[in-house]
Order: sequence, then C-alpha cells, then structure tokens
Amino acid sequence: MSNVNEIIKDLENEDETIRRFVAEDLGYTHSEEAIIPLIYSLGDKSRSVAEAAADSLSMIGTEAVAKSLLPLLSTENTSIRNHVSEILSTLGEQAVPTLLIALENEDQSVRQFAIDSLGKVQSTQSIPALLKSLEDSDVNVAAVAAELIGHFQQESVIPNLVSHLEDDSWLAGACLRALGEIGTEEAFQAVVNYKNADDPLLVLSVIRALGIAMKPEGVPYLLEIVGQSSMYTEEVIRSIQMIIQKHPHLDWKKELASLSLDDLYQVIEQSNEELRLMAVQLLATLQIESSVPYLVRLFADDNRQIGKAALKAITAIAPLNIQPVLEILDHAEATMIEKGNSLDLLGRLQKEEGKPYLMRYLNSDDLTLQRIAIDALFLPISEKMEQNLLQKLDASSSLIRMHTLLAIGRLELLSMIDQVILLLSDPEEEVSQTADVIFSDLASIQQKQGKIHPFVNFFDKDERKLAFEFFSAQNHTEILPQLKRGLQDSNWNIRKIAIKALVNTVPQQAPALLLPCFKDEREDVIVVAIHAYANLGTSACKEHLQQMLGENQSQRLLYETILALGKIGDEETIPLLLPFLENKEDVYIKLSLIEALGNIGGATALKVLKEIYETEENPEVLELLEQTLASFIE
Repeated sequence: MSNVNEIIKDLENEDETIRRFVAEDLGYTHSEEAIIPLIYSLGDKSRSVAEAAADSLSMIGTEAVAKSLLPLLSTENTSIRNHVSEILSTLGEQAVPTLLIALENEDQSVRQFAIDSLGKVQSTQSIPALLKSLEDSDVNVAAVAAELIGHFQQESVIPNLVSHLEDDSWLAGACLRALGEIGTEEAFQAVVNYKNADDPLLVLSVIRALGIAMKPEGVPYLLEIVGQSSMYTEEVIRSIQMIIQKHPHLDWKKELASLSLDDLYQVIEQSNEELRLMAVQLLATLQIESSVPYLVRLFADDNRQIGKAALKAITAIAPLNIQPVLEILDHAEATMIEKGNSLDLLGRLQKEEGKPYLMRYLNSDDLTLQRIAIDALFLPISEKMEQNLLQKLDASSSLIRMHTLLAIGRLELLSMIDQVILLLSDPEEEVSQTADVIFSDLASIQQKQGKIHPFVNFFDKDERKLAFEFFSAQNHTEILPQLKRGLQDSNWNIRKIAIKALVNTVPQQAPALLLPCFKDEREDVIVVAIHAYANLGTSACKEHLQQMLGENQSQRLLYETILALGKIGDEETIPLLLPFLENKEDVYIKLSLIEALGNIGGATALKVLKEIYETEENPEVLELLEQTLASFIE
C-alpha cells in the first residue's frame, strides 16, 4: 500500500504527462486508497489527466467509488458532473445503492441527476424508488422518473402511472409516454382514454405514446385526433410512420384513406426535413394517383432527398397516366435534377410511352442525362435502340461505356456478346472489369441455352482478354479450327489458352490434338499440356505421363509430371515414383512426391509416407509430411 501512496504523490506533479501516467497507473492497482486522490484529479486543469482519472475510477469499480462520488452530484462544474455520470454508468449495479440515496437529496438537480444515471445503469432494483419519485415535489423530477419507469416495460407499474394521469400535465404527459413504451393492452387502453383531453400537451403526449407503442390499432385513434384538429398533423405523421415501419406488410393504403392530402402537402411545404420526408413516404403508402402531379413538382425541391423520396413514391403509386413526368422532359427550362429523376422514373414504371423520351435522351449532350437514360432502358428493346447502344460502346466517355455494358447485362442482350468481348481490352480498367463481369453473365445464359463457350469459367480475366482477341466464336463447332491453329500460334500465351480451351471444348479429341505440345519450345506450354492430361485423366494420358518419368527432362517438368500423376490418383503409379526418393538432395522433387502420394491415397501411399517421415530431417519436408499424414487420418 505504501507503494500506492508514493505513486499518488505524483498526481500533484507540475508535469501534465506525469500526472496523466500516474492517473492511468492507479487504475491498475485497484486500490481503494487511490479513490479520493483520483476524484480530486477529475478537476485537473488538464483534460487528459481528468479523463485518465475517470477511466481509473471506473477500473477500480467498487461501491466505494460510487459512495465517494456522491458529494460531486451537486457540483456546478459541468465537466466533473459529466465524468461522474460516465463513471456511475460504468459501475452499473455497484452504483445503484449510492444513486438511490441521492434520490433523497434535498437538491432537485441532484435527484434528477440520480434518475438520469439510473437510466444509464438500467437496474430493476431502482423501480420501487422511482415509483416513489413519482410523488416528488418537483414535477420535473417526477416526470423524468416516469419516463425511466417506462423504459423497464414492467406491467406491474401500470396502476402507479395511471394514478398520476390527473396530476400536473407535464407529469401526466410523461406517464402517458411511459405507458406507450410498456405497450400492453392495459397500458394502451389507458393512453387512448385521454385522446380527447382538453389540454393540448396531453393530446400531444397521447399521440407520441401511440407512436412509441407502435400498435396498428393505434392508427384509427391518431386519425381521429388529426381529423378534429390539423394542429396535430406533424406529430400524428411522425407516430403513424413509426407504426408503419414496425408493421410494413399491413394494408396501410386502406387504413389511412381518411388522411387529408392537403394536410400532408402542408407538412411537406412548411415542416422540417425529417417530417417532410415522412409526409412524402406517407403519400407513397396512400398510393393516390391524384398526388402524382404534386410529387413530380418535388423533383425540383432544393433538398435532393425529397426529390428521391418523391421518385420512390410515384414508383409505388405506379400511375396509369405519366403525362406529368413526360411534361418535365419536354420542358426546356426544367433542371437537370428534374429531368434525371423523370428519366429514372420512366425506367421504374416501364411504360411504352416513355421509350421515345429515353431514346431522345440517349443522345443528350449532357453525359449525366445520357447515363440515366441508359440505366432506365427496359425490354423490349427496338432495333434502333439496340444500334444506339452499340454506338455507346465506342463512346469517348468511359462512364458511358461502362453503363452501356451494365445495361446490356441487365437486359440480357445476348446479341451484343461479341461487342462486349471487345471491351475486355478497354484501356480503362473499370470498363474492362465491367466487360468481364457482363460477358461472364451473358455466356452463362448462353450455356444454359445449349451453347458452349470454352473461355468463360476456366480462365482468369487477363487470359480471357487475350483469348477473345484471337477466338471470338461462341460455338464449339465453329471455334475448333481456330483452337487448332492456336496450338501453332507464335504467341506462347495463345498456345497455352488453346490447350485449356480444347480440353474444355472437345475432351475426347484433346489427347491426340495436344500430343505435339509436349515438344513445345516453351516450358510453360508443356506444363499446361501436362496438367491438361491430368485433368483429362484417361488411361492414354496417364501412360504418356508415366513414360515422361523415364525421359531426360528438366527439374520443373519432372516436378509437374509427378504432381499431374498424383492428380490422376492411380495406385499403380506409385512404384514408378519410388525411384525418385533416392534423390536425397532435391527438396522440390521430394515435396512433389509427397503431394502426389497424398493425392493418390490408399494403404501403399500411406506406408511410403511413413517411411519417408522416419528418416527425413528437412523442416520444410517434415511440415508437408505431417500435413499429408494428418489428411489420411481425416
């Protein structure tokens, strides 16, 4: 303990850094001797020291900390009070006894602070004391207690809350909101009984309580309230929206039919942004076609979020008449945002009368409107529109090329697949990546329709790009002659691609076609041929690879041949592999043998692996051996 006292002395050091380090260290001691000095440090002129002291008091975390903080609940120093609040909430249940004592304090601000802190702790131990606080002489304290009681959602407290509904309207309002939070049938009925109160403050509390309860059966009462006075429209909208969000799948269109459009329009024109959005969303819920012209006007709203919400609302309404939308696109003075939202809407609604407008804006001088028009296209696509799209693939703007590709993919325009292939070599990486994704999607559809493309699922993007520069046909009967020529191409990468494509396209003919590739001047090509034979896995392929084991070939080719035979997985191959174990110095060959034996599997392979393990000393080889032997156990 003397060591702690020595450390404490440095809390008064002139150096701020030392004081901060000391404040931090005292938390790790968990010593109650440090509590009072740390509490004094909450008022340190250095913010970092005060924060370190608060953190350390939380770390000590005993009831003694809470008791020692009790006198500070009445401090007027906001910074210290904030630290005290944070510490008490961190202490949790340990702080409750002290906070319950504070509820008896003469100072109203201390009592209210204690209730706020109990709200952060959320301990049911505090409920009896909070119910007593409903009788507090200060109505603000009583109201805060009521709000907190509601958070616990305990049915047993409903009579206590109801008994105060005839008290001061401020407290009664808090009790109503608490009942809404409890949300049981008994609590709900207690709330709606006050819907016709003379006091506007109580009516507002009823509205808010019904929103908090989020019960669909609260909506008729909310509509009744707003029907009697439009002064409550904003709060009613807020509460109805809360209920709708909780129960989005109910038929709200019928339920809300009595809601006044004019009241909603007034909220949109005059309220804050949050309520404006809610009102627009309610128009979407109501799905009244007569509101479409008004919603279209909102495309020009200064707040873009309102315009987007109006766009979604019209989409939900799905009006039969889209003339208000077309008029914007005909209006020379309409802003780019208005026109953009209108084009977007044409794509969402997919009405034929909108297609001429989309066609017109495909050729707009404004690239943004061009892009939106491309994104809005929908089926069926006319021949003229298809030709226009093909031209967009050659546009100077990479953004237009990319969005055209996305439209081709979205609309599944298989007739454009060869043009998509060309963009795999686009100089803009984002465009070429998009082309690759769209091509793969279209080719997948073709395969489902009985067509085969040998490059789709078997190559990485860079190989596909190169392949399509040489082999663009989409049917294997047409592409086979090209692939045969590809085996002789001067570009060795093309020879590799042709080997893989032949295996994917004509596996029965491939072994004979690929045989000359084993004499290729480029080792990389031979390696691809070796693994092509392994993938084909026929007896002729296996025999050819076995013969290669006896040939004088490079270390790399021997390594790859061993691995390929392992892939084929024939136990008869094992005797042919054993002689290579005599090469003690070549680690890579040994590693390939172990991997091959692991792939072959079986009792013979296991026996050989165990024999290698008994004499092996190389760490890398031993690690692979252990992994391979473990796979046999699995």
